[in-house]
Amino acid sequence: MTFGIASIVVALLAGCSSSPDGDSGMSASREKLYESVTELVSDSSTVVVGEVIAQETDSEKNTVSTVAINSIETPPALGEAIGLPELPILGSGDSVGVRQLGTPDMSETPAPILEVGQSYLLFLRPTELPGEASELFYVVGGVAGIFVADAGTFSRLVRDSGDQLPNQLTTADLAG
Repeated sequence: MTFGIASIVVALLAGCSSSPDGDSGMSASREKLYESVTELVSDSSTVVVGEVIAQETDSEKNTVSTVAINSIETPPALGEAIGLPELPILGSGDSVGVRQLGTPDMSETPAPILEVGQSYLLFLRPTELPGEASELFYVVGGVAGIFVADAGTFSRLVRDSGDQLPNQLTTADLAG
């Protein structure tokens, strides 16, 4: 029985790290790498352009960013790979909660945490978690689904993720 408990403890600690100054981090692996924007869109339930207006950390060391939606994009391939779940109707002026693993004060997170005041193009899916978390979304592909907004174009937040995505997009590029 001791072996089973020790294995569980090792497995739980494997995803966390700590530096000598007490700063902790978190890592995770991804299910797939994206070969095209169409593939990323196909795995998404909604694609939004919006600004992060608030942020909080939950008890499980996740960050929930409130994103004020400037526009909702509806590319033709949206949700084809996953089937679109029934979602609340979102539009310009609404906000959506985006849940990410880790907190801004961690030295290492699976994907960079969204920043308050920054605008993004985000590829999202519902968390499908129980309770209040069921109303939240997560970023598809971790870093793959985050593009920073800049004067009508969107730049990949992390360019060396292994995904075969363009470094810059416009909303016209989402049409496939």
